[in-house]
Amino acid sequence: MKTISAASFALLVLASTCFSQNTPAPAASPLPTPPASEQLSKALENIAAVKPTPREQREQAYAKLLEGQRYVWGAERLRSRAGRQHNSKLAREAFQRSVELDPLLSEGYTALAELAINSQPQDADEGIRLASLAAKVNPNNFGARRILARLYTFKSRVANGPFDSQAGQNAVTEWRHVARLDPRNAEAWALLSELYDKTGKTDESIDALGKWLSSAAPIDTRFYQMLMGGQNL
Repeated sequence: MKTISAASFALLVLASTCFSQNTPAPAASPLPTPPASEQLSKALENIAAVKPTPREQREQAYAKLLEGQRYVWGAERLRSRAGRQHNSKLAREAFQRSVELDPLLSEGYTALAELAINSQPQDADEGIRLASLAAKVNPNNFGARRILARLYTFKSRVANGPFDSQAGQNAVTEWRHVARLDPRNAEAWALLSELYDKTGKTDESIDALGKWLSSAAPIDTRFYQMLMGGQNL
């Protein structure tokens, strides 16, 4: 049996050590980026203690909000999916920067919520969290209330499937806010009538139905038609 000298053994050990040091280790999987809502909510944990934003910073925040909106409008004109996704990414960054500059800019959270549900990948739960931040900053933010009402209505399965009573109750709460802010909103009263009917509140359902019939002509009917299988609002 051939023996290995002490010197040769030392060289083998040294070579194996060098090899192990020079061979790249497997790349670690990148940590998932926390949702925007998780990062932004920390600034609003104690909203009463949030200090008013200086005027110059508010102006910068509003400029970022407008910048993000321009990216959204630009994405709508693009045919390329990659181009739309790129514009959505730039819009999200601009909107997020707007609320970092001014944590009390509720429109920034609303814009982020709209992106969460309208861009890929769609995330209804993130949309709810972001719209909730907007409503926390400004309880009278109509856009945020309508996003919450629509998403909770969708999650309640009011039109088909087993009804989710908790999501349904949340939807009722938000549609009542929408109706408070816009008393002649046809979508709010129509869906309140449906939701009340599902929960056995017949009198409230009939009352909402009457207010629906006397509401203003709706402008945006896409959500209602999608939800109710093509029925007109």
